[in-house]
Formats: sequence, structure tokens, C-alpha cells
Amino acid sequence: MGLLRYYYIEDQKSLGAVSGTYIVNLPKEGWLVNLIARITGKNAVSDSRFGPPHHIVQKLEVVADGGSVIKNYIPKMCKGIMHLDGINSIDDKITQGNAEEQDESFYILFGGKFPDMEYGLNLGEHTNPQFKITWDDTQTTMENCTAIVAWHATTHPKLTLIAVFLENAGATPKGYVRSQYTTYTPAASATKEVEIPRGFPLRRMILRNFYQGSKEADVFDRVKLDINTGGYIPFDLRYADLLQMNAILYGLAHYQARLEYANGDAEDSKMSFYKANSPIVRGGDPLMFRLDSRAGGRIRWETMSHAGAAHSGTQPVNFSVTGIGFHHCLALPFDKVGGLAAALPTKDLSDVRLKISSTANAQTSSIAYVLWEDVVPY
Repeated sequence: MGLLRYYYIEDQKSLGAVSGTYIVNLPKEGWLVNLIARITGKNAVSDSRFGPPHHIVQKLEVVADGGSVIKNYIPKMCKGIMHLDGINSIDDKITQGNAEEQDESFYILFGGKFPDMEYGLNLGEHTNPQFKITWDDTQTTMENCTAIVAWHATTHPKLTLIAVFLENAGATPKGYVRSQYTTYTPAASATKEVEIPRGFPLRRMILRNFYQGSKEADVFDRVKLDINTGGYIPFDLRYADLLQMNAILYGLAHYQARLEYANGDAEDSKMSFYKANSPIVRGGDPLMFRLDSRAGGRIRWETMSHAGAAHSGTQPVNFSVTGIGFHHCLALPFDKVGGLAAALPTKDLSDVRLKISSTANAQTSSIAYVLWEDVVPY
């Protein structure tokens, strides 16, 4: 069966600047099961909202063989994929306060699940394997969400990178799961065709779109996977039905939030769900809030004193949020959760296209992401 070994490649390494790309050379041999990248940062401004690490990290990549892409994610999609792969996210939170520190972990799997005893990255079969992280901690707006303060200007983000290897397995990996994505700008009442590369078995595709105040359902109104020009159509569903399918296959996701708010504050969504739900919670005084998740997740806090009057100060808030479509990601899978055996063979297909229809209300200032995963054999 083999044994898992965890060790640090980088341990709280300061990235040393407010923006840039940092490259880490990976070991040259071994069965790499997954990487865990943890980003730590601080809020620079007292009494201001602090965007989580997935707001300032731009891209996570694993490349090898002269720059060939093995993994390519935006961090929000990486978090969404973690939920799809059964990895609970314990560190999704929003903080507010002076010099408030938070961190967030990103799991990058090279197999179909964790741990995968059959698939992984055989580093000895590749040349110059590298991990890359691109970040920009000067951002104050993200996907039309405002009230995000920049990270600390002198205490730069820190990277911790953990490698998980399978040792003494008595075999080598059968192959690895490769992840790549493309983007497009939605148009109203239009159909976008995305050609999916052929050659290796296709495991699943993942869609993402978010823009504060708009609905993903308008961008992904209907999604059809067309193979060989109508010869085979495994998916032809509206967004609401894809959402339900994902809820059945992957269940609800959840995370903790920790904030401080004054009465009547309105906060743009960093809640990370298409549909979200949360109980009434208490801070120092009874606290109630409204969450309009279908319109992008704007929250309005209503903080009341015990006597029923509006509270004039800020209140600490700790609560759990559950929802569907973690980080606004939805999957179109071909196999069971964690499975690779039923991946769709594409080598002999003439054409694989994802056709995505939008409504008249599609947000044309947003970005739509289409990610696909294929299984590359050794």
C-alpha cells in the first residue's frame, strides 16, 4: 500500500513584495500525491474589511518539461475543486480588525482523491518540475466586490508549501490528473462554444462565474456537451438542474466566518456560494442579517440592543455558512466522486465542444471560467 510522507518545501517564506510570481523547484523524483500551499497575511488598516488570501492570489500552477502545464488554477476554483474532491475547507473566513492575521490552504491533487494509491505525479518522468504562485495584494475590488483593504505593505504574504509523497508503494503511478482552464467574456442572449482538447480521457469539467449583483444562472443558462457534432450529448441541462446534480453528488459545503460590523453595514459578498444559508447569530447583542445570495450575496447587518434599539457600536460575529456551488464552481463529472475509471475517452473523437447559452441578463463585465481535467497515463 505504501506510506505517506509530508514535508516542507517552503516554510513561511515571505514573498517579499506586494505582487509578483514566485517559483519553487520541486524534487526531481518520487510519487507526488499532492501539494498543500498555505498563504498567510495581515490586514494593514484598523476597522476595515480584509479580503481572504484567495482574493489576492491570482494563479496557482504546476509546470514541467519546459513549461508544459500540469495544473493551472485560479485559487477560487482550487477551493471549489477541494470541495468536489471531499477536502473540507476549515480556513475560509473573512476577518476585520487591526493587524488581523489569517491564512488559507490550497490543496492540489494529482490523483482522483486524497490519498490516491494508484494515480499521482511521477516526478522522475518529468524534467524541471516547478510550483508557481502569482499574487497581487494591492487589490481593493474583486469581481465587483468592494470594501477590501490591501494587505500589509511591509509584512508581505508568506508561503508555506507542503509536499505529500507516497513511499514504498512497490509500483509507480498509472498516471496523473491534469487541470487546465480557459476564460471568456459573456455576451447577452448568446451561445459560447468552448472546444475541449482531445487525446486523453476527460474526467470532468468545471464552470465558474461570479460578479457581485448578478446571477451565474444568466451566464450559464443552459450547458450542453456536444460530441462529434451531435453524435453523443452526455450533458444538456439548465443551471438550476446542474446545481441540484452537484448537491446530490457532492453535498453541501460549509465554512466559518468571523467579522465585526456596525449596525446597517452592507457588505459585498465574499460568501463563496451561489445559494447560501446561515442561522441568526449573536455577537455582544442580538444580531440579525439578511442575505440575498441569488443576487450575488450582498449582506446587510441589523444589530439591535437588548432594548430593541439600533446598536451604535460594532459587534463581533462568528457564524457558519452552508451552501451549494462552493466558490461558485459547478462540476460536469463523468465518474463517481474521486473516481477516474469512467473518464470519457477522447482520443478517437472528432470534436468535443461545450456549448453554453446565456440569457438577456448575462453580466457582460464578468469573466466565465471553463476548466477541464483529463487523465494523462504514464
